[in-house]
Amino acid sequence: VRALSQATEACTESRREMSDKETQRRKLKDKDLEAVHALQRAEARHRELERGETFSSKRERDNALGPRLEELREAQSRADATALRAQETLREASSRLSKLKEDVATTHRKASQSQQAAEKAAQQRDAKAEDVPSLERAAAESKREAMRFRTKEQECEREVKDAQLELTSLAPRAVQRGLRALDELLANDLKHLKAKVRGPLVEHIRLAAPKYLEAVESAAGPRLWQVVVDDDATAAELVRALEQDSTRGRLTFMPLNRLRVPSPVQVPDDALGDVVSLRQSAFDTSRTSSVDPALDLVFGRHLLARDLDCAARR
Repeated sequence: VRALSQATEACTESRREMSDKETQRRKLKDKDLEAVHALQRAEARHRELERGETFSSKRERDNALGPRLEELREAQSRADATALRAQETLREASSRLSKLKEDVATTHRKASQSQQAAEKAAQQRDAKAEDVPSLERAAAESKREAMRFRTKEQECEREVKDAQLELTSLAPRAVQRGLRALDELLANDLKHLKAKVRGPLVEHIRLAAPKYLEAVESAAGPRLWQVVVDDDATAAELVRALEQDSTRGRLTFMPLNRLRVPSPVQVPDDALGDVVSLRQSAFDTSRTSSVDPALDLVFGRHLLARDLDCAARR
């Protein structure tokens, strides 16, 4: 009787948890769809700006393209900012995937406990035959719930992959081709280098708050898409492989063993919070990472001012 009661309580609790997780997943998926729509609008704008024009002379070209230069720069800035927001979405999806995996493991443990209770009750079937069917039904229901959690886990994994594709689509065309070629090489001919490739710098940016997006994007510029690797030998081998085929695009690598990180910029003593270090203020530094030297190199010498007047005074 106690085993039946425990199994029933476990199943009830599991159903309640599944309902709560389903509600949370729907809310988070709605947010992800909003981010995807923003990425699609940025990509459409990017394609429109890439259309080429033909001019009869250099003066005509300069007169026509000069007024559009600022517009192109602003569009690139917005695209890079959207890329960072997409990275935030990717990180949130990864976090949800980890949480779902924990929930699946918990459900598996509960199913195992219910199964053990059912087996124990089966041994007492001669004395309490009426308890066996209900326990078996409880165990079967727990297994079904575990399967449903596994399906949700797979859906979240697909969302992570989709977010990665959307993030890559915001890079320049040559970099997009380079990243796709890099993935193919690491999956086939250069499998032995996979553990030494850390990925584009943008994938390792963790902001302390969304308000720092524009400042970080402006400070990094095109270096957001540079690929961090462990050493220069890995970078050299990857460069040789990419250069064998001109359609593989173009990538810039940052070998960690060759980085010469300068000392961090000093904030004036009388700044009183008007001027702060971008690296220390804009980034989540609660956890250390193997790519921290690359982040220090790109952002360590930048200061962040409260406004233009503060920047001018310093």
